[in-house]
Amino acid sequence: MSAVAPERTDHDFDRVRKYIYLPILVVYTTFHLATTFFYYHRVLRQSKQPRYIAIINHLAALALCITICASNAFRFRFACSINLWAYYLFTLVWWITFLARTARLSYLGEVSRAKLYVTRVPFDHEELDPAHLDTVPRGTGPAGSVWPLSCLGRRLSWSRLHSLFSEASLLRITAATTLVVLVYCTVTQLVASELHSVSPGRSCGLALVFLPLYVAVAFLLVIVCPLILFLLTPLRDAYGLKREVMITTVVALIAFPLFFLVDAVLVDYVQYAGGSVYLFAGFCVIHVSTVVVPLLRTWRHPLPRYIGGHQHNQTIPLHLIGSDPCSSVETLGSNTPSSLSPALSKSASPIPSAPSLHARSASASHGFHWEDFCRTVGNTAEFSRLKHWASLSFSSELVAFLEDYQRLKKRVCPALAATAAAEATAANLARTNLQWDPTVIDETKSGRFVRDQYRSVDLTNPETALTTSAPMYQTVATAASLDPWGHDAQLMEHPSPAYMSILGTMRPVRSTSDGGRTRSPEPLLANPQMQQQFPLGCEVMVRNFYRRYILPNSDMALNLSHQMQTTITAEMAKDTLHLSIFDSAHHEVLILLYQNVFPKYWHREWRAGYST
Repeated sequence: MSAVAPERTDHDFDRVRKYIYLPILVVYTTFHLATTFFYYHRVLRQSKQPRYIAIINHLAALALCITICASNAFRFRFACSINLWAYYLFTLVWWITFLARTARLSYLGEVSRAKLYVTRVPFDHEELDPAHLDTVPRGTGPAGSVWPLSCLGRRLSWSRLHSLFSEASLLRITAATTLVVLVYCTVTQLVASELHSVSPGRSCGLALVFLPLYVAVAFLLVIVCPLILFLLTPLRDAYGLKREVMITTVVALIAFPLFFLVDAVLVDYVQYAGGSVYLFAGFCVIHVSTVVVPLLRTWRHPLPRYIGGHQHNQTIPLHLIGSDPCSSVETLGSNTPSSLSPALSKSASPIPSAPSLHARSASASHGFHWEDFCRTVGNTAEFSRLKHWASLSFSSELVAFLEDYQRLKKRVCPALAATAAAEATAANLARTNLQWDPTVIDETKSGRFVRDQYRSVDLTNPETALTTSAPMYQTVATAASLDPWGHDAQLMEHPSPAYMSILGTMRPVRSTSDGGRTRSPEPLLANPQMQQQFPLGCEVMVRNFYRRYILPNSDMALNLSHQMQTTITAEMAKDTLHLSIFDSAHHEVLILLYQNVFPKYWHREWRAGYST
């Protein structure tokens, strides 16, 4: 007598399924929502992912997992029309958002590469429009690399690609495609009579009316997923987005075939679970590897705050970076190194070795300090490698800002000396009753500090000589014209951003040698505002710099906070421009590089043998 298989609607099986899947449903839903919430606030906001699409992707995965647990807990109780409608709807929504995130990642990689080739800010003529990537030569754009955008790059401009792959555009495409899928699944399950006629004792299996859906999923698994693995292999992003996409693709290649085939092959033998269990396990692996693991890594450091979507650690005091665009100009020619001077040694660094300035990785065998970042920025070869890692981190505009910021200071400082030195010196002579004596000039051998002596013609004491330094912007101009990059030919072509970062405020430095017999002279600048104002000829440079890096519609715009953009825009609207207008942006750029790019650069380069 042959054995008879137990009835699948037996109460014992129903009770066991409920005891297993309902607790899993509650625990996983709570775990998923909690980790996704913290992931959004600690990881997603600082990454380059499209936020809303990523949220929809996570919610679709959660809805699919809830459907899997509920359908297995109440197996054979749901009508096939409802069961398949929920399965296929959430599956396709997840696929749509996953492809949108992958397309955005590919586009960001191309844009970051192209930004390295954007022409520098024009300082000699007026730039009418903000910077656009359309100025990049074609060989460096999408057509010049083996990427999914190669074909589009040959036919569309960068502006069209930017419009197509922007988060708003991808969100609209996602919404439209989701609506089409929703209508298709709803109409199909309403008109398909065979889905309503399935007996309670049998599973749903595959339905012929969903053949277009099966073809679409097969195309994704057989063609799209291997293509993604092949095309994203050359990508190196420092945010770990490529790793997340690769893990998700591999898991999908395994889980989805099991989801569709197990119920069809083992339709009469599966009592406690169907093929959806494999899909649930796959989504658990995806969630842990792409959400939980990046979230746990953020607990190695204190909870940061975010500026414009970037991680910003508040433990670094801004005054250690410099309160002005170029701090410590008074140290030029002296023995005290600047906080951002090239060839900075740890023993001579003026920055204290406080724990708050250390950024150490718990898993790294060699930590890094702010001094290491200063030395990297001040060294040509190391800065080139840091620039490469900034490109991998989708932050090419940060290093471009530093380079053009240096060029701006190099142009402005000599212009200040040429236009304001004579007027300031004349005003000083009129106030202190001094006359310039051209026979007394003292220059150091390095040529980095020039002093002019002025002889007093005070009638009460005509032999008193009062010595003053030249106006500080004259000192800056002299230093800038005497190979300030240490006689390095390569640096002359690509000077380090550190140099112009150590030039300080345009304040006069004066010294007296009158033996205390006369009063101290008046300040060298009669107008206190003159010490930071731009000459009229430099306004074009500043406005071009503003259009390139501050205006939101520029492709090279910095991802600064809205408050900072508003402040800089208000300063630019004034009639009087000053040197400190980009100070706050400069501070943020340095900190953003230190927090988001430098850790990845340092640990990789140290392992490669570049650490000192």
